Amino acid sequence: MKCPECGFNNPENARFCAGCGIKLELSLKNKTESGPENSDRRKVAVVFADLTGFTSLSENLDPEEVADLINDIFQRLGDVIKKYEGYIDKYMGDCVMALFGAPFSHEDDPLRSVLCGMEMMGAMKDLKGLSLSIGINYGMVLAGKVGSEQKMEYTVMGDTVNLAQRLESVAEKGQILVSEKIWELTKDQILYKNRGTVSVKGRKAEVNIYEPEKVIKLHKEREHYTFKIVGRKRELGILKKLFDKSIYGKPQSVLIKGEAGIGKSKLVYEFRRTISADVDIIECRGIEYLQGSPFRGLRELFKSFFKITDNDSPKNILRKLDAFVNRLDNFRKQWYFLVKYFFSLPLDEKEDKILQAMNPEDRIRIIQEMFFSMIKEITEKNKCIFIFEDSHWLDEETLQFSFKILSEIKKGKILLLHLTRPDTGYPELAEIKGAVTINLSSLSEKEIAELVSSIFNCRSISRKLNGFLISKSGSNPFFVRELAQLLKAEEMIIINNKTAELKETGKLSIPENLNKLIISRIDKLNERLKMIIQAASVIGKDFSSKLLDNLIEFGAELSADLEIIEEKDLIENVSKEFQVSLTDRDDYSFKHIITRDTVYESILIKKRKEYHKNLGALMAVSYTHLTLPTKRIV
Repeated sequence: MKCPECGFNNPENARFCAGCGIKLELSLKNKTESGPENSDRRKVAVVFADLTGFTSLSENLDPEEVADLINDIFQRLGDVIKKYEGYIDKYMGDCVMALFGAPFSHEDDPLRSVLCGMEMMGAMKDLKGLSLSIGINYGMVLAGKVGSEQKMEYTVMGDTVNLAQRLESVAEKGQILVSEKIWELTKDQILYKNRGTVSVKGRKAEVNIYEPEKVIKLHKEREHYTFKIVGRKRELGILKKLFDKSIYGKPQSVLIKGEAGIGKSKLVYEFRRTISADVDIIECRGIEYLQGSPFRGLRELFKSFFKITDNDSPKNILRKLDAFVNRLDNFRKQWYFLVKYFFSLPLDEKEDKILQAMNPEDRIRIIQEMFFSMIKEITEKNKCIFIFEDSHWLDEETLQFSFKILSEIKKGKILLLHLTRPDTGYPELAEIKGAVTINLSSLSEKEIAELVSSIFNCRSISRKLNGFLISKSGSNPFFVRELAQLLKAEEMIIINNKTAELKETGKLSIPENLNKLIISRIDKLNERLKMIIQAASVIGKDFSSKLLDNLIEFGAELSADLEIIEEKDLIENVSKEFQVSLTDRDDYSFKHIITRDTVYESILIKKRKEYHKNLGALMAVSYTHLTLPTKRIV
């Protein structure tokens, strides 16, 4: 990955440039203002924000003042959009259109779009007489460059965009209106008020609309309690054994690794159910779009430590901090004001004067020393479990703090749990010093049957159904559950004699959660690797590098490219021969057929047809041993 700032060639999965130190992913996203070269089909959250009150205000201003004002407003809105890693599609007069899910997708784009809209409203509060009306919708679009030879711009098109614009047009000043699809996908994180229905041009039926009122959570909770745990008896045993050791004052650390959906959080949830109520659980979670916010995870961790909730007022927070530190024997009270500062609580004049005289490095060092001291004293008496959920998305400062706990706390009743994915950009998470590593693997055929039987509330499932789910999911438990629930909702399951059987299936849509998860991973690939995996998806779940190279001329670097994609856990080298041998190289397979299907569905229909036409010609060559002219796709 070439750094856009200094030109240094970094490893493909690098997060920070080794040459100049900038964060590569965010930098590349911001530099890609013109969007990717290739068009695709994808699901996107579209935000339309129109400035209200601007026209009447600008009538009394000089054109230069108007320009300064509108630029200031767009800078504010742009900063919020950037925070949530959205893409500014365009400015239209006094309106801005932002995208979440194009050109880069995330697992929680609908939630990000609403959080962004609510924060944009807040960014306008100090501008008297000015506000926003916002409309948000989510759905399938065509994303790509549109225009003429003179000018091409990246944008999205489709009914999804039209409805978002319609919602903005009916929203009142200072109001956000979202579609039913956005509401459906975010109702557990956002409190909404039902605003009835609105008619939309071109649609016979009116559409339901909702207004967000309050943020409940910044992330989507995993529904651990709704399904049975299977196949993790050994891993649960390891956690219990290490926890028992920690009770006797021997600090323990565990690194739980596995791909998205493999069951890391479920394992910890079930482990927590086995421990007694007198154990203190202190936890924080990494959030992808807040990864660049220094010490955010540490604040969340110590809010949990001090039993501070999001609903606590500053007065209640101070009361809880006072009560906590008064229980400590070794707390350096002269630095207590730094704890208040850390939680953004007001300081008195004397405290503020001392704070301003300190350099930032000393502030942070002393705060961390106090927190280590607190942990040490508390864990000498109390049993504690520290959980770092989604460690791969924690900010750097929090992650480094978590790594030091074990070296700072030599004796204490403490168990540390880090949960992470294998494709993290943090080298330290590959193997934590002093930690026991638990690598979670896919479930067995028998375990899949047990899991699905619990979902369908039956005694067993047919071999056909089990084989279907395994082939589609790659035995990933989250993928299995999502597919099983979809089959149930689509009435494709029948129960005979307490055995679940699969009806003949037509075209099965890809569950929303899986679509976003897979596309967000694909979008982390560069344009060349995306083109390779798209071409591979046309060939099928299994494909050969030789046939792939014949379909699109990728050249001598193709083998190395496939290795990179394999490292991302999207494909695997299966080293098996096709029924019709077209290559003397290694053969490959998509890790999950649902990954192949998702990638395939993202290709433009016109391009799919072109791929299939050329693939057919190549296959004809293999059967007839004739050399047929084939047009390359470039």
